[in-house]
Amino acid sequence: MPSARFRKLFSRKRLLSLGAILVLVGLVVLVSSNPLSADSVGDKVDDARIKARAGNVNEALDDLDVLAEEHPDDPRVHYYRSKFLRDLERRNDAADALEAAADALKKYKAKGGKDKDILALEEAIQTDSEDLLKYRSQAREILADYRNKALPLIRKLIKEGKPREASYALDELSAAMGEEDAELQELRKEIETAIRKEK
Repeated sequence: MPSARFRKLFSRKRLLSLGAILVLVGLVVLVSSNPLSADSVGDKVDDARIKARAGNVNEALDDLDVLAEEHPDDPRVHYYRSKFLRDLERRNDAADALEAAADALKKYKAKGGKDKDILALEEAIQTDSEDLLKYRSQAREILADYRNKALPLIRKLIKEGKPREASYALDELSAAMGEEDAELQELRKEIETAIRKEK
């Protein structure tokens, strides 16, 4: 028969308390290892969306920029980055982020991902893509028109002996185009030669 000390040590009340502690420890471990826990990507994206709704779009975008580096394969991160960039009138960057979202979603589906919230993004990505493709098409037309008007003016400035003004105009054109192609590089060399001759 168990001694009084044994019965006191392992009383029903103590065993229940010990069981409750073990259950709590198990729950803590389960929550911390659960991908839907408080520090999950989805929750961080939701936090960023709340910030954006409160008017802190730049701060929300900063949070998602960090998340995009840490979780490049999560389509939610790229999709909402795209939306925030669009809110900030950075449509070209928004289009890039949307392409990243579409790529990440393809990878997610290829791996057999089944999260309904993530899969539901497909239609939204497609709709936004159509709008941003229209924007990109219009932007290309505007840039092409700008280039077609700027190049003759730059060449005219060179002929008139104003290579420095031509250089400033070319800088503006290059900034708008995003880079200098072979034609613009040749024009820059011509301008630099004209500037050297001035000296």
